[in-house]
Amino acid sequence: SFPTRRSSDLPRDGEAYEALSQTRQGLPNWPQRYALLSKGLAVEPGNEVLTIDLAQDLMAVGRRQEGLIYARRAMDLDPFNQWAVMDLILFYGFSGQPDDVEKLFALAQRRWPGNSDVVEAYFDYLARAGDPAHAERLLDDPKRPFYMPPDRLRIWRELIRARESRQPAQAVRAIEADIPSA
Repeated sequence: SFPTRRSSDLPRDGEAYEALSQTRQGLPNWPQRYALLSKGLAVEPGNEVLTIDLAQDLMAVGRRQEGLIYARRAMDLDPFNQWAVMDLILFYGFSGQPDDVEKLFALAQRRWPGNSDVVEAYFDYLARAGDPAHAERLLDDPKRPFYMPPDRLRIWRELIRARESRQPAQAVRAIEADIPSA
């Protein structure tokens, strides 16, 4: 159990709450983490770091609509924060909004042409929820701006092929093959 504090002892800096939230990792600690991030945003509503963290956490626990609201807000707070844009690409994709993914990726390509992190986020969306054939074309492109070690390439290809064949058992085998034996 954590010691209780008087309200006068609470931080007045939003990022202090973000730092405290980092000590509450994992799903069992999610309610405490959520409370800390929310308190941080109450203290500092315009803090994009807190907003991104809350968006990521909401998406991770399946609260997609709320997560999207915070992800959009994070991008509005700092439209040149590539991490907020990358998260929003993924969140749109995993929420079944491919048109929004494409628009945002086009915007990101204009802001950061060829940025490896942005292209990799787009690839991640394509491979998991978008067009698997397009994802494979990105992997095959010799000018691909992001590096992927050969073992990762193999696993991504297996996952992409599993999606294309609509055989989830293939995807499970690919993932299990990647898990080291104990």
